[in-house]
Amino acid sequence: MDPAAPLAARPAPVWPRVGAVLSGAFDLLTQARLRIRDGALYIGSLGLLVMGPMAVATIAEIPRFAVTASGRLTGAGPSAALVLAWGIGLVGAVAVGIEAQIIVISILGGARVSRPLSLWEALRRSRSVFWRAFWAIAGVGFVTGIVSSLVSWLTLQAFGAVGDASSVSANLLTGVIVAPLVYVPVGVVLGDVGAGEAIRRSVRLARARFRLALMCSVFAVVTQYVLIIAALTGLDLAVRLLEPVRGQLERLDPSSLGGLAVAGAGVLVAVFAYWNLSFTILALTAAPQVVSFLGLTGYSGGLDRARDPLAEGPRPARPVAVGRVMVAGSVAGAVLSLVAIGGAVH
Repeated sequence: MDPAAPLAARPAPVWPRVGAVLSGAFDLLTQARLRIRDGALYIGSLGLLVMGPMAVATIAEIPRFAVTASGRLTGAGPSAALVLAWGIGLVGAVAVGIEAQIIVISILGGARVSRPLSLWEALRRSRSVFWRAFWAIAGVGFVTGIVSSLVSWLTLQAFGAVGDASSVSANLLTGVIVAPLVYVPVGVVLGDVGAGEAIRRSVRLARARFRLALMCSVFAVVTQYVLIIAALTGLDLAVRLLEPVRGQLERLDPSSLGGLAVAGAGVLVAVFAYWNLSFTILALTAAPQVVSFLGLTGYSGGLDRARDPLAEGPRPARPVAVGRVMVAGSVAGAVLSLVAIGGAVH
C-alpha cells in the first residue's frame, strides 16, 4: 500500500429508516403470529389464575356496596378477606405483566433474527431476567409517571378541562419526552444487561437515531388506546348479544349461588379475554422496538442463554409453567376469595 495514498473514509453506519422499521414490525408480527398466539393463551391462563377468584368474589360482594349519588360509600364495603385477596392479586398482576413483556420481546426477537424461540424457551428467558426487567420497567414507569403528572398539570393549567382531547395530548407529549427510554426492556431481554446499563444504552441509541425512538415511543402510546378501544368494543358487543336476556340478567342476585355462578362465569371469561388481548397489544407495541433495536445494534445474544442446544447432549430442564411463588400467592388469593364468597353468598 502506498503510504502517501489517502486513507479510505470509514463507512457510515446504515441506520434503519422509520418506514422500514414500521413495515418490518408488521411483517414480524405476521411471521411470529403462531407463537404470539401461544403466548397470549399462556398469559391469559396465568392472568385468570391470579385474578379470576378475586373478580368472582367481588361480584359476590356487590350487594355490600351502596353508593350515594355523590359517590360516597354508605354500605358495609368490601370484606377484609376481599381486600387482602385483591392486594395479593394486584401483586400477581404486576408479575404477570412483566413476564408477558419479557416473553413477547423474546418471541419477536427470535423471529427477527430467524432463530425462533418456543414458548418454553421464552419462558426460560423470562425466569432468568425477571428481576432485572422488573427494576428496569419500574424505573421507566417511575420516570414516566412523574413526567405524565407534570405534563397533565401543565395541560390542565394551559387549556383547562377539555375532555379526552387534553388527556390524549398529554399522553402523546409524555411519549415524546420519555422517548430516550423506549429501548430499556428490549435492552435487558436482548442485550442481556442490567437495568442501569439498559437505561444508559437506550439513551445512547435514542441520541443516535432520535426519530426511531420517537416513533417507537409514540406508537406505544397509541397502542394503549387500541387496547382501550378493543376492550370497550368487546364490552359493547357482549351487551348487544345479551340484550335478549337483559331482563333475566337484571334480576340476577349475585349473592345467591345460582346468580353468582352465572355472573362469575361471565367475569372469568372477561378476565381471560383481557389478559389475552393485553399480550397481543404488547406484541404490537414491542415489534417496532425490537426491529429498531436489532437494526441499530445487531445484537440479540441475550436470547442465546434461553435456547435449547442444537447439538446432542443434555438439554436444560424445561421451566415450570407457574413458579412456586406465584402458585403460593394464587392459592392464598383463592382461599381468601372463597372466604369472601362464603360470607356473601346465602
